[in-house]
Order: sequence, then C-alpha cells, then structure tokens
Amino acid sequence: MNPEILRGMDILLTEFKQFAESSLNPTDVTDKESLGFCRVALALCVAAESNYESLRDAYDRDDQTMTAWYCRNLLEIAIYLLYSLQSKAKAKEVSDDRLIDALDIVQTLKKMEAELNPTVPESELDASVQVCLRLLADEGITRRKYRHVRELAIDVNLRSEYDRMNKFTSKFVHPTASSIFDAGRGNLYFPYATKIFYLYGARYFRRAFYALKAHVESNGLKHKA
Repeated sequence: MNPEILRGMDILLTEFKQFAESSLNPTDVTDKESLGFCRVALALCVAAESNYESLRDAYDRDDQTMTAWYCRNLLEIAIYLLYSLQSKAKAKEVSDDRLIDALDIVQTLKKMEAELNPTVPESELDASVQVCLRLLADEGITRRKYRHVRELAIDVNLRSEYDRMNKFTSKFVHPTASSIFDAGRGNLYFPYATKIFYLYGARYFRRAFYALKAHVESNGLKHKA
C-alpha cells in the first residue's frame, strides 16, 4: 500500500470529524426541520467514523475477515446517507426504520425464546414489545416493514455495487467451502484481499463525507425537498 494513501485518509478522517463536530451540533439548531436533518446525519456520521476506524485497524492487522466486514458496513452506511440526502421524506424513512427494526428484533427474539421454552406462559420480552409499539405510536409511525438497504441502493444507483460487494464480502465473513477447506492457509490464499477491502471501504467513506459536505454547503441543514 502506498503510504500516501493512508496518510491522505488520516487527513480526511480528521477533516470529517471536524466537519461533523462544527456543522452537525444539535444544540446549535433551533428549527424542527434542521434538527431532524441533523439527528439523522449525525447518527450516520458516528456510524461511518466508527466503521472506518475499525476498517483501518483491521487493515493494519491484515485481518481479511474484518476488513471485508467493515468494507460492507461502510457501503451500507453510504447508501443510507445518500438516500437520506435526497429528501425530507426519505430521511424520515431512515429515521423511522430504527423503531420498526427494533420492534422486529424484539418480536423475533420473543419467537425464538418461545421455541426454546414453549411451556413458559409469559415472556420478559413482552414489556419490550409494548415499549416499541408505544414509541412507534408516539411518532405516528404506522409502517411495520423496514426498508432493506438493497431497496435504498436502487434509488442511489448503487444496486449493482451493493449486490456485488454483499456477495463477495460474504465469502470472507461467512463459512464457505473455500474458507472451510483452506482455513489453514489463512491470508496466503488471497494475499491482496485485505488491501482491496480497505481501499473500497475508504472509497465508500470518502463518498459519504463528500456528499454530506456538499449538501450542507449548498443547503445548510435543510432537506432538498
């Protein structure tokens, strides 16, 4: 890897942190629309920063599995961010999905618990289900199906990229015939994979940052529509 690439990304990460801290501070926002935009953008920025730093750490350790994992995460975060920047309605969809997803998780856990303990009449998760339902009602959210990132990728012209990277990174993250039978060879089997996953993850991080920065410079903390 060219050291200049890593140095350039270190500089970009610093710029990203400074931008998020100075431009996306909810305490500096007074109107409702800007506060909503700020909260969604800030949540995605925190996720992007965390996953990029983890990607860089995995690269430094030559960990192919984790560079693949964080590379895919950064692609998905970029898709969510690019989708959110398109309109107020789409940003709200992403925000709403946090509660819809939470309900789906709790209900699924409850079903799994029932399979493990079919004779138990009540579940400790019942209260959690009611909390999720109340939060959804409080925010006026009637939708119960969250938007899969693959659907959002279509709107931001990244569907083919998502399908390709999702399929490819899975070969490094999940057990496959290749990973099972060649486990002893480790990184020697695909010696350049770590570098490639890092470079793609860095590309997704950079694209998300530049898109958000350009939006704020042109629109402030307001939605396009």
